Amino acid sequence: MIDIFVDSKYDTNQASNLMMNLFELDKSKIVVCRADELDKITVSDDISCLCVMSDVNGDVSFLLSLHIIEMDFELFVQKLSDLSVVFQNTFFIPCDDFNGYFKIHNKSVETVSLDEEHSDGKFVYFVN
Repeated sequence: MIDIFVDSKYDTNQASNLMMNLFELDKSKIVVCRADELDKITVSDDISCLCVMSDVNGDVSFLLSLHIIEMDFELFVQKLSDLSVVFQNTFFIPCDDFNGYFKIHNKSVETVSLDEEHSDGKFVYFVN
């Protein structure tokens, strides 16, 4: 699983479109749902990506939690960097086992840290 924090809210179509472009998957291989709908869906064995959407606040507005995905991490970062221009968004993804994140915007990738002092489950802040 990997989390993608986004600076704007997505609907299911936007999230699905991002997943199709990011992983080069057909829409039939992707399931996108809100976190409160997760217990109501059935994910078949032929699904390649499960994307669970949640609202957050702070430096970001949305969380996309990706499950059942397989991709080299460097390729994942590169593709997300390319898509940051297409989707006109800033993405934050974890880059280490502690609090490091890549901030990806306009094909630029910089390292930032999660601001633990001000972040909790609903509010997420980053520092340079």
